[in-house]
Amino acid sequence: MYSKAIHSILMDPTTHIQKPLRYLLTLLSSALVVFASSSHAQPLTITVKDNQDKILPGIVVYATWLDGETANKMKHSAIDIRQKDKGFNPYLSVVQSNSTVTFSNLDDITHHIYSVTGIERFSYSLQAGKITPPLSIEQAGLIAMGCNIHDWMSGYLLVVNTPHYGLTDEHGQVELNIQQQGQFQVTAWHPQFNEKLSIQTSLPSQSKLVLNLSEKMAKIPSQKSSDDFDFLEGY
Repeated sequence: MYSKAIHSILMDPTTHIQKPLRYLLTLLSSALVVFASSSHAQPLTITVKDNQDKILPGIVVYATWLDGETANKMKHSAIDIRQKDKGFNPYLSVVQSNSTVTFSNLDDITHHIYSVTGIERFSYSLQAGKITPPLSIEQAGLIAMGCNIHDWMSGYLLVVNTPHYGLTDEHGQVELNIQQQGQFQVTAWHPQFNEKLSIQTSLPSQSKLVLNLSEKMAKIPSQKSSDDFDFLEGY
């Protein structure tokens, strides 16, 4: 004598697979919805231009989600700022908070780099060919940098509270891959800007943005000695 459950299976062999099949179909349906929504996501391309409509390379661009904190979750990263030809290379860097930064001396002389501003203060005497231990950068803000030995050296590190950031390329453009939908504040920044350059936009309705300065950008200082010789060349 067999049970009623076995009897029902014998009477209708499809009964025992109906529930698992329905569950599988539900999962497949959900996956297709996720794939469809993500497949429509496209990079947000931002172009930055000066007040004469000329493209600007080397400009920090970052986007902050205005509808919540999910899109601004931490994306730990590590960057290296080099000292090369007696200058900071690059002159301007950007990283998200809770990341790390190292400094590499690619010159054949010693540098003594330090932070001029910012909460994350540091000072390193860095011999030729050496690299510093990773420095944890936990808070957003601007860190201006200099060198105690070569006083014409200057550089900037902007720390932002968003994973959506980058530097414009030689075409004055940067692409931000943003999966979230909603309202975003897109900001372009450079220490030589004489104005705040920012715009609010809605994603994914926008895929391209152009940010134009209305005021003339200040000249980037030359990272070269004004003297005919460097009296600390052999330091």
